[in-house]
Amino acid sequence: MLRRLIQNTLVSAIVFGLVAILGIVVIPIIIRTWGVAEFGLIVLTRLFLPSGLIGVIDFGLPEVTTQVVARAREHRDWRLAGSQILLLAAVSILLAIVVSLAMWLAAPLIVAQFKVEVGPHRKFY
Repeated sequence: MLRRLIQNTLVSAIVFGLVAILGIVVIPIIIRTWGVAEFGLIVLTRLFLPSGLIGVIDFGLPEVTTQVVARAREHRDWRLAGSQILLLAAVSILLAIVVSLAMWLAAPLIVAQFKVEVGPHRKFY
């Protein structure tokens, strides 16, 4: 099990490194193509991805789910794990609905707060 953990950690480190290198290569291209203001909007949008700021309000559900499955594998108690995963899925769906509604309702405020003038080379419809 320790060997598997080390392998997974190394693979994750390599992938995160590749993503960082990709960002270093792609960011100047995006800024040159779209401009700094549009790049800022892209960054703000990415904050709402699961790997971004929204990860702060996930209540640790992915980690808890991983622990539930690990305990079920260790103790062979899949019935308990099934009920716990069902509860975690319900909480996840409820959280997704609440966050989606909050984003939908706050969209006009976010647009007003981060108003960006349309550049001469771009048309937004």
